[in-house]
Amino acid sequence: LGCQQFYTSDVEIDFKNTITGSLFLPDSIIFPHLRYKLPFSISSKFDKKFCRHIIESIRRRRNRKVSINIPIFRDVNTKQPFVEYFNDEHDETSMADHIYMDSSCFGLSCCCLQVTFQASNLNEAKLLYDQLASLCPIALALTAASPIFRGYLSDQDCRWNVISASMDDRTEDELGIAPLHKKTFRSRHGSIDSYISDYGRQYNDISLVYNEEYYDQMLNAGVDDLVAKHVAHLFTRDPLLIFKDTMREGFENNMHHFEAIIINIQNINSSVWKSMRLKPPSTNLEIGWRVEFRTMDVQFTEFENAAFAVFIMLLTRIILTYNLNFLMPISKVDENMQYAQKRDAIKQSKFWFRKDIIAESNQLEPVCFCQTDHFKVGNKASDAIILMSMDEIINGNKDKFPGLVPLIRKYLMDIETDLETKFVAHHKEYQKDSVVNETINFDLLKTVNSIAKGEIICEDLFDSHFTETSFYA
Repeated sequence: LGCQQFYTSDVEIDFKNTITGSLFLPDSIIFPHLRYKLPFSISSKFDKKFCRHIIESIRRRRNRKVSINIPIFRDVNTKQPFVEYFNDEHDETSMADHIYMDSSCFGLSCCCLQVTFQASNLNEAKLLYDQLASLCPIALALTAASPIFRGYLSDQDCRWNVISASMDDRTEDELGIAPLHKKTFRSRHGSIDSYISDYGRQYNDISLVYNEEYYDQMLNAGVDDLVAKHVAHLFTRDPLLIFKDTMREGFENNMHHFEAIIINIQNINSSVWKSMRLKPPSTNLEIGWRVEFRTMDVQFTEFENAAFAVFIMLLTRIILTYNLNFLMPISKVDENMQYAQKRDAIKQSKFWFRKDIIAESNQLEPVCFCQTDHFKVGNKASDAIILMSMDEIINGNKDKFPGLVPLIRKYLMDIETDLETKFVAHHKEYQKDSVVNETINFDLLKTVNSIAKGEIICEDLFDSHFTETSFYA
């Protein structure tokens, strides 16, 4: 993407670029993405321009073009220094020894694997949001599959920083480049800004800008302070777009007023792209509180994508079943996100990770294997973490850490896996002769179908958490 001939010769490309101003990409490559299927008869004329509105809003709010600089991979014949010459405007924003890109399309064109889990309630959603945040960099490094940009090998293997820069709508004031008139805050694409459960409170070690008026309103309405601050932080950002038809219809028709408000809140939430996302229930309450795990690069095959999706799902099972604690300071999660993107990070990088992840009680008390409370008054949260290799994190080290895969294997050993055999053995027509007759087979399939539909709950198959928690990929 962005090379001189990145499209087939039989396609006519109009290099008008009034939306992006890009040197490399025409506006005509922006896909008319039908992302939202909204109520209130939202017109198709708006939907077809959705991506264009997003991209144009980012550039206009920045008051300058998007600027992406990714370090070049230095090979034996790579120019030193590696410098590209464009024009005065681009020469000011491009960096030596970096691959330069100048459009949100470079980030939006990247592919990823995201997994969404429905929690049994808000408290479980908050817990999973926080606990999985520390695992986002690990999954990013494991799935790294994006080493090439604009026809050059980069010195990083992931898409993450490319998207972060491509969707960064901050002004020079907000970046701290120009004289500061506003509080600075992070890009709308990146790792999470704060933990939202009580367990994570002590690990919120970076400053968080939030809308104080909205924060106070939510506190007065009974929303807990961490969730209120999380939502109020979302509303420090100007919306990239607003569904005007939705707002007008919602205010004109009281029957849809609440739904109109919820849709616009979800619009704000879905245009801030963090490593984890807390997703509120649908207005008809058919879907509950959800969390979305968002960092993984997409893989070549369906098998690999399914394997990683199931791996993350199993991590949620061991977190809830064994009451594990992966929390660490947010600043260390940020560091890990950068380590994860380095070339060959899975072998070469080390990551901050908790030494002791086993909590003693359902309150996630920070008590480790040695029965020592590492977080007594005066102790630092950072004392609980050390640098580990990917091999140690995944497979374990007997002196440091049990390993994620051994914990998953233990979980799979602990749950029932021979239900079909038990069903047959206890069926009234089974004669202990190894024969599964037509009636037994029919009853078994009927029971399996009822479990799949959620009509009956099989406690032998699912633990108490799984019966209330759904999984989407």
